[in-house]
Amino acid sequence: MSDGVIVRLIILLIFFAYLTGCGGSLTSDEDLDALARVKSALAISGETKLAVTEYRAAFGRWPDEKSREKLYQANGDLSNPFQIHVRKYGKIEIIFGRGSRAHPLEGKRLMLVPAVVKEGVRWSCVTNDVPEKYLPDCVHQSAS
Repeated sequence: MSDGVIVRLIILLIFFAYLTGCGGSLTSDEDLDALARVKSALAISGETKLAVTEYRAAFGRWPDEKSREKLYQANGDLSNPFQIHVRKYGKIEIIFGRGSRAHPLEGKRLMLVPAVVKEGVRWSCVTNDVPEKYLPDCVHQSAS
């Protein structure tokens, strides 16, 4: 083979690797949509995190069951892009739904877990099934 053919083959292989998403980058529309859904859920859950944090500051404890029902919850069935629920100990659970079509996040769960620190409350993301490449805006922890 001539040098020109080898160079063309290398360029073709690099181009193919780029198109197929080798290297773990978010190249598909599905990946970009999943990342957008996680970012949207985290942004909307910010209001709930604030409510839980303010409750803790006002009462010195996490919301009980009756109080949790009054805090913001974006609910519905799993045909929605996601649901937000306040759980025990101030944890906020995000359950990803299907939306208008099948989706790689469907049925997966992301838990926002509060921890009291000197400065106030620090929130961490805990999940066993949402791929890490979709978790850009929170402290990543694995559920045990």
